[in-house]
Amino acid sequence: MGVLSKVVKSLFVHFQMPAVMLMQEPVMAVVGAGVRSGVVLDVGWNEAVINVVYEMRVVGPGKRSRRGGRTYRDFWRKFLQEEYSSSSSDEDNGNGTSEDNEIPVADWEVEEILTRASWCQSSSPSSRHQDEITITIPLTTPTPPKTLTFPFNKLATPAEKTFFATTTTDSPTPEYPDDDDYALPELVYRALRDCPIDVRAAVMQRIIITGGGSYVPGLKKRVIDEVRVLVKCRGWERVGRRAVKTGKGKMPAGKEGVEEGYQWRREATASPEGQKGGGDTGGRGRIAGVESFGSWVGASLVAGMKVRGTVEVEREKFLAAVAAGGTGFPLDI
Repeated sequence: MGVLSKVVKSLFVHFQMPAVMLMQEPVMAVVGAGVRSGVVLDVGWNEAVINVVYEMRVVGPGKRSRRGGRTYRDFWRKFLQEEYSSSSSDEDNGNGTSEDNEIPVADWEVEEILTRASWCQSSSPSSRHQDEITITIPLTTPTPPKTLTFPFNKLATPAEKTFFATTTTDSPTPEYPDDDDYALPELVYRALRDCPIDVRAAVMQRIIITGGGSYVPGLKKRVIDEVRVLVKCRGWERVGRRAVKTGKGKMPAGKEGVEEGYQWRREATASPEGQKGGGDTGGRGRIAGVESFGSWVGASLVAGMKVRGTVEVEREKFLAAVAAGGTGFPLDI
């Protein structure tokens, strides 16, 4: 609220704006994609945030994960340090010391290598690159400088650990991640699962992945593919696999009845094209993504149409409230 208050105050004091409209970022990302509803996954610097937008309104509270650009940068630094240490140990005939693991690599060099060489592997093994392709990356900030050489596939390791691993921490129970440490596909799946049925039917084909972290080559397609797999394996039920195991003796009869009704409804409503897709769920569509020009472009379009925002702050009321010691914003912001 402090940063927002300073920005709005600068607009009112220095630019003499009569009023400022505040708009929700997920809604503007949906507008930038040319749709009215969708699931918006914003992979930012500190965290990844997901919101469901239905008919230009945010539905329910958003979900967050700390797997953002900062975590990705940290995994890249650790990856480069390990490769540097391994290379030094090989040159010393295996006599490298543990201090090699703490070789400092400057932030600017990590970010430059990340920008130039980062990518994300596809979920399909047939489309993965061959290990014969080798890449050389020079490191100039460590002492002594060194040129690292390794297979091209290995450059996808930081993305794999950051966005798709079960957990990013050294946990003794990685199958139980923290609530703020879900992988990106799991985050999208849980957001869709918690939606009402009508909302889910409208947004499941409009998954929008935006933010600075989304520019990693191959990340968007990999997330969509992983979500399809989760939906196919789990469906939309909240009950986990462990609960099914405890009722193993009584489940077959009830499960058979449910499957028969589900299959009948699918055959009556689903199209042949939809049945071929792995993410089809009862004729209500399949998992798919759409591209967005981003929140700034969406907000520019909305402002050009002179649509009222979520909150409108008037100059005189804002300055009077700030002078009286208040924030100048409505209580429900």
